[in-house]
Amino acid sequence: MRVLLIQPPLCSNFFANRSHIPEPLAYEILASTIPQHDVKILDMRINGAHLRREIEGFQPDVVGAGCVTAGYYECIKVLKETKILNPEIITIAGGHHASVIPKDFAKDFIDFIVIGEGERTFAELIESLELKGDVYSVKGLAIPKDGDLLFTGERPLIDIDEIPNPRRDLTSKYRHRYFRGTWRPIASIIGSRGCSFRCAFCCQWRLNRGKYRVRTPDSIVSELAKIEEPFVIFADDNSWENSEWVEQLYLKIKEARIKKKYQIYVRSDLIIKKPHLIEKWRQIGLAAALVGFESFRDDDLKKLNKRCTVSKNTEAAHILKANEVGIIGYFIVDPSYTEEDFVKLIECVHSMDIDQPIFSILTPFPGTYLYEQVEDQLITDNYEYFDGMHSVIATTIPGLKFYECYKELFSKAYPKGKLIRKILQDKISFSLIQAFYQKKYLKQLRPVD
Repeated sequence: MRVLLIQPPLCSNFFANRSHIPEPLAYEILASTIPQHDVKILDMRINGAHLRREIEGFQPDVVGAGCVTAGYYECIKVLKETKILNPEIITIAGGHHASVIPKDFAKDFIDFIVIGEGERTFAELIESLELKGDVYSVKGLAIPKDGDLLFTGERPLIDIDEIPNPRRDLTSKYRHRYFRGTWRPIASIIGSRGCSFRCAFCCQWRLNRGKYRVRTPDSIVSELAKIEEPFVIFADDNSWENSEWVEQLYLKIKEARIKKKYQIYVRSDLIIKKPHLIEKWRQIGLAAALVGFESFRDDDLKKLNKRCTVSKNTEAAHILKANEVGIIGYFIVDPSYTEEDFVKLIECVHSMDIDQPIFSILTPFPGTYLYEQVEDQLITDNYEYFDGMHSVIATTIPGLKFYECYKELFSKAYPKGKLIRKILQDKISFSLIQAFYQKKYLKQLRPVD
């Protein structure tokens, strides 16, 4: 069968297009699960206007697309236009949003919805379609039927060591366009899945049923050796939860003499528990750590069920600084913030000397405990606003003032002189172009209608 996997265009958040475009790793992995079929990947974040040309030229039997919540409308549009161009094409939806709210994909132009991990489900579905078998026997599907959904049953979590290496050859024409800030070109790799923590604003631990799974270090090193890009991002939910595994992976990368620059996702408490691992990984190329510090006060961290403290965050930042590892620090701006809270947050950022602070407005994403707690407080059901830069809950201070304070966070966190100096000294993966588009995006940012 001819299978076309489509990465939908980016949502209306224009700034995202100028800050980070990673490779479509999920599609590359799905492609690798059906080697006997003719597969093509269309990345519409880069080739946005080529859907008709690809459909008419490739003439796929199956088209698949997925999304996170903020990209829902673009994903739906792609699948709908596919059916309009050729009603005989079988359309499959998947990804994060389809897994947490499959009913949003109960459309007459969507044939199947893959829920949860798709590697086995997708491969079995394609095989069943090829052989005209019983698709209802394929676990992990929701099938739209008469405006409702028919579920085929839950599929067990997979052994992630059984996932074949991604088909990066299918994105060869795009690879020079994948980047994060000044890191270009970049590649992504999966070292683990899931997280055993229970943050209220995250649903990854729920999707992974509270399990944390790692690949064997040998399999990761084997894949790393095949990656040509100089920059590699570990696209994990919590890269360093298993410290023994982290040390084993360090030794394998060191023995293999692989030379890359790495970015990892890691919690503060895990950093301070095993600080020597930061020192060791710095030796093999660890250049940046993405850390969810979230807040400047312990009460907020407790409310978010972060199971961490401000003092641990501060200690972790000191460890990273001592080892010259760049800090990409995430902070959550609560809609209940007062003007004084905004001031205290930026003071915290400066005191910790965060290289790249990222400020996200607290967003109750579907599938999270937070969403269940505040669903009746949402002021919009427009998924485009679920992008982390809009408050979908009423703010305590007037909306225009809230956004004015929010914008000031970025200008105060990235003072021009200090920013340029860090970029020129290669101490930050933030680019001047990124800064320009960030400023342009923030200028037009307004409260939710």
